[in-house]
Amino acid sequence: MAGIQNGIVRLKDYVNRASEKKLTTLAITDLSNVFAAVKFFKLATSQGIKPIIGADLYVENEKNRDKPGRILLLCQSHDGYLNLSKLITKAYTENQYRERPEIKYEWLFSNLNEGLICLSGFDHGDTSQLLLDQKKDEAVELIKKYADAFNDRFFIELQRYQVGKQREEHEDLILQLAQIAFELNLPVVATHPIQFIEPDDFQAHEAKTCIADGYVLADQRRPKVFSPEQYFKSQEEMLELFQDIPSAITNSIEIGKRCNFEFKLGEVYLPDFPIPDGSTKIGEEATETVMAAKDGAKDKIVYETADLWFHSMVLLAQQGLSPQDVLEELDRRFGLSGHDEKASRKD
Repeated sequence: MAGIQNGIVRLKDYVNRASEKKLTTLAITDLSNVFAAVKFFKLATSQGIKPIIGADLYVENEKNRDKPGRILLLCQSHDGYLNLSKLITKAYTENQYRERPEIKYEWLFSNLNEGLICLSGFDHGDTSQLLLDQKKDEAVELIKKYADAFNDRFFIELQRYQVGKQREEHEDLILQLAQIAFELNLPVVATHPIQFIEPDDFQAHEAKTCIADGYVLADQRRPKVFSPEQYFKSQEEMLELFQDIPSAITNSIEIGKRCNFEFKLGEVYLPDFPIPDGSTKIGEEATETVMAAKDGAKDKIVYETADLWFHSMVLLAQQGLSPQDVLEELDRRFGLSGHDEKASRKD
């Protein structure tokens, strides 16, 4: 899975590489948005690849707002895409913390999760953060809540992308997660966080990260979040990486089969806006009044304020004013003669 926001992956290169490696499904999961979804959908389907749309979302940590968890949501259906859009919108409009949109558990564990498959987020996930903080009992209880809310649509996510000492820490986390999954009879799934296409692109990605975070490459104190292993791996490489947990690979294929959302492009969808009884005639009369007022004021209206004038005319016409009354009211509010004087001075 790739995210465009934190990486240097270009969508066209991403899809082309998948085609070269003969992949049948491909996912995109940006952080807190689905901006690239339509373009990705078009590129993938044009090459016979099944696109999976999803998003990596912050989950509010009520005990410590500075350390939110993260989960991955994938669209299983059209309802799932609508619910994902609603969750992202609510996060941006109702629950931002330090400009970071976060979803609440009460939203996630409601009917807003219908049509969505949830992956636990591996080391960034809220459940894994509890395990890393030596709070296994709390982690297990939270995993149970996810499993109850999503039923068979919740998967414990495993990844192997770190190197050195961090790789050892990740292996310990994988062991704990696999044990919990076994005890609770929950499925595990292997994913890979792609940040660049080729292994040689790592340094370029590090440079981009430094620019974004305000560091220089030579700074030994800078946080090193990414690893050289986060390139586009082949199916064979992933099979080898998780040869000790074959079900994790099998379940990634199963998720691909279950995600069947498609955009219906090229069609116009108008909003279903309820109109009160008898209002159609009023609307027609208001439109006629506005057009008459526009004709009367066409020599005076300044083009830069056309939108403001038009909406003002509509509001005034809906109040039952005549074309002449509309013009007089606009003159009182905006000063038509004043606009003429400015226009004359410019000439």
